[in-house]
Order: sequence, then structure tokens, then C-alpha cells
Amino acid sequence: MKISTIFRRIIAALGATLVFGKTNRLGIEAEKNDTNGDNALPPPDDKIAPVLNVTATGNRTTSNGSSKFVKLFDFANANKGPMRQDTMDQWIIPVSDWACTEWTELGDAPIRKAIQAVVDWSAAPLGWIDYKSMHYELADGAGAYVCNCKYCCVDRCPAGEMWEFYERLRANCGGPGRSGWIFSKQWDKGYAVASADHIDGKRTKTNLCPSNCSVM
Repeated sequence: MKISTIFRRIIAALGATLVFGKTNRLGIEAEKNDTNGDNALPPPDDKIAPVLNVTATGNRTTSNGSSKFVKLFDFANANKGPMRQDTMDQWIIPVSDWACTEWTELGDAPIRKAIQAVVDWSAAPLGWIDYKSMHYELADGAGAYVCNCKYCCVDRCPAGEMWEFYERLRANCGGPGRSGWIFSKQWDKGYAVASADHIDGKRTKTNLCPSNCSVM
């Protein structure tokens, strides 16, 4: 194994985004690589925050009087955190920017399947996202991915983070089956749900992430 690879993994332990022992609003204790407990499973419907009033027109939605839909990780046109129903002690991810995007009928089950695939991949011994890189999984027309925009540190996709991301997406983008993204400037890390065709159609996958995630 290269010395540089060993160094990155040592740094990862120091630069990990998750704070052990902190509990999110689902009551899930965030522990890296814990895929045997409840935090490896999608949150039950009774733990999902109430859905906002949303109307659909074609494949776009209007929520709270706004019909603005932006491309993935378009910070200029994104909503600035906090997200609706957020409080300082409810969540793990310190969201700075977020948006709902145009894929409104991906389906709850395919999105959950894609997210679980990301969690399962990351739980494996080699399931680290290199710095300035990303990892994605596709399932039945939907896709989920995580962008690691750090300059020095590898990172994982813990179950607690991934299911919190989807719960917040459901609460803010009109319920299950809707697409969107969140980004944390504090962590230099982004999470997104999009159509499988959109993800698969990008020859350079890092183009799905913010521009600062591209390898220089």
C-alpha cells in the first residue's frame, strides 16, 4: 500500500465529519460503519417530518409559492440554510445550502434502495470517498451520491447522515420520491438524489458535484 494512501486514511480518522455520540432527531446514534443496528435501515414513516403543501405541474412542483428549481449544487440560486423545521440540536449535518430539483416522480422505494446501496458500499473496509471525489449508486431509475470536496481528507457515507439527508429532503421538497441536494460548507461535503439517467449520463462524474470538488 502506498504511503500516501496510508496517510490519507490516518488523516480521515482525524478529519471525519461525524461526531460520535451525537444523536439526530430520528433517535439514531451516529456511528461510522455501524450497519448492523437500526441506523442501517431507512427511517420508518412515523419518524418522517410532516410534508409541506405541494402542487405538481408536469414534472415540476411548486412549494410555498415558489417554483424555482435549480440544477444540482447551483449555489447562486440555492436556498441558504437552515432548512425548514431545523433547530440546532435536531440534526447532525450543518447544512449551508440546499435545493429541490426537477425529478419529482423517482419513487420513494428506488431512492431508499439507492441510498441504502451507498450506505452498504461505505460500510465496507474500502468504502472511503477520496478527497475531491464522489461516490454514487443507482437503483430502479433513481440515484444517490455523496461529494467529498475536502482538499486533504477521505470520508465515508454513514447511515445516520444518509437517512437524515433523505428525511430533510422529504420534509423540504414535498414528500417521498422527490429529488434535491444539500451541502455543508463546514464539512465540504454534499448529498444528492437525482435520476439515474442524469447521473449515468455524465461522463465525468465529478461534474455532478460543486466545481471545487473537481480534482485540480
